[in-house]
Amino acid sequence: MKRHLQRKKLKRHLQRKKSRNSQTSPGETVNKSQYFLVGKIGKPHGTKGELRVSPYSDYPEISFAPGTVLRLGNREGRLPHSPIENIKVLTSRIFRNGLLVLFDDVFDRSMARSLTGKGLFLSADEVAELQKGEYFWHDLVGMEVVDLREDLLGEVSAVYELAPLDLLEVSGPESSFMIPCSREIVVSVDVEGKRIVLDPPEGLLDL
Repeated sequence: MKRHLQRKKLKRHLQRKKSRNSQTSPGETVNKSQYFLVGKIGKPHGTKGELRVSPYSDYPEISFAPGTVLRLGNREGRLPHSPIENIKVLTSRIFRNGLLVLFDDVFDRSMARSLTGKGLFLSADEVAELQKGEYFWHDLVGMEVVDLREDLLGEVSAVYELAPLDLLEVSGPESSFMIPCSREIVVSVDVEGKRIVLDPPEGLLDL
C-alpha cells in the first residue's frame, strides 16, 4: 500500500483566495463553522504593541499578510458565542519559530498583553481549496484509527504541531497514545470515510 502522508500535508493548509474577499462587519454574528483557526497570540514583544504569534498555517506569510482581517477568538481556541470581533494585520515578520505581528488599534504593550492567549481565525471564503493528499487539522479530529489488520485502535482526539514531526493524539478504549505523523507510520488518510490506517512499529502503542 502506498504511503503518501507527508508532514507538511497534515498541517492546516491555508491560503487567501484572490477571487473572494470576506468582510464581516464588527459585531456581526457569523456561522462559526465558516472559520478556521490560523494562529494563537503569544506574549507582547517590545513596547510598541507587537505580539508574538504561533501560526497554524503552511503559509503564514499569506494568512498574516498586511491588510488581512482576522477574527479574534477566545483563549480556548474557539470563536465566542457572542458577536465576533475583527482584528486587522498591519505588519508581520518572521521571528524565531513564529511571527511578530502588529495589529490595528494595538498601540502599546498593555493593549497587546490583553490579547495574549487568544486564537485567530480566518474566513473560509479566504481559504484555498485543498489539493489531493492535503488535510485540515479539524478534519482529522474524530477520525477512526485502525491498524493494517483493521483492528480498531481508537479515534483522533487532538493534533499537535511539534518539531520534527506533528503528533496525533489517539484515544483508545483503555488509554491514549501519541502517533508521529510520518509516512512510515501513517499509511493512509480517508477524509470522506473518516478513517486513518496506521502501521505502528512494535512498542509504539505501549509508550
